[in-house]
Amino acid sequence: LLLKILITGIAGFIGSNLVKELFDPDNTIIGLDKMHSYSLKNHIHSYIVLDLSDDNINDICVDVDVVIHLAGESSLDKHAGVYEKDIRLASENLINSAISNKVKKVILLSTIKVHTSSQYSKQKLYIETLLKDKTESTATDYTIIRSASVYGRGMKTNIASWLWKIKNSNMPSLPKSNAQLEMIGINDLCKCISQCLGNNETNNKTYSLSDGYKYNINEIESVAREVFHNKPSLFVCPQWVIFCGSKFGDILALFHIKFSLNSRIYNFLFYNKVSNQNHYFTDTGYTPTQNFMNEIPHIFVEPKI
Repeated sequence: LLLKILITGIAGFIGSNLVKELFDPDNTIIGLDKMHSYSLKNHIHSYIVLDLSDDNINDICVDVDVVIHLAGESSLDKHAGVYEKDIRLASENLINSAISNKVKKVILLSTIKVHTSSQYSKQKLYIETLLKDKTESTATDYTIIRSASVYGRGMKTNIASWLWKIKNSNMPSLPKSNAQLEMIGINDLCKCISQCLGNNETNNKTYSLSDGYKYNINEIESVAREVFHNKPSLFVCPQWVIFCGSKFGDILALFHIKFSLNSRIYNFLFYNKVSNQNHYFTDTGYTPTQNFMNEIPHIFVEPKI
């Protein structure tokens, strides 16, 4: 395929890995982000520093074949105004440019938590709906990927922050939890996005994507402590202490003060359930190659190359 590909949010964790997956001398890759990243210069043809929420970006998709939209605030605990600007307005502008310039396909990275009540999820769902409506009766196809939490070297999730704390300090152990977590490896996610470029089976479809494993927070902690040679703490933090901490975090959030706990994180740790309905793999025949438990040493122990 001789394609001109625009990747938004290219300086981020996913974008900087995806561009390496997509690198091909026959394709033209344009990177776009609000900040510059000099480390990607050998993998792209041009780099645009731009805020998609700005006015007059219609020409950004001129002569572009595929748009891969990764840009947007990724934290789940910002106030509504951040999502309004960085997700809703920015995505509206990009989609309008893609349609008016007759882009062949838009690949949108969304979230597997799209139906939750958070402002982040509501804006993601709005953009999904907008993309479907805008591309209807046009020559532009779409693929929406609702990704689970992504793991890999450089990940910046709450799980990563927690495991770094376990590695570097004598963190109390978590109480027993039956919650299920779903994730996907960065290599697998990038491969899945790459396959959407030329696979018509993925056109105009929405996929929930994870690696297919149901992770348990206690099992993750046990494996991590073994990898870190860090014996389980003699003190198990009571669940009621974590609950109180989450309510304290909720109060601080009202004043836009960041705290390591809140009700969303508490519910995630103790009540989260997963479905693992990954129709993407049926449509493409791709099989995930990564498992978070196996990746813990690579992410948190091995020295950077």
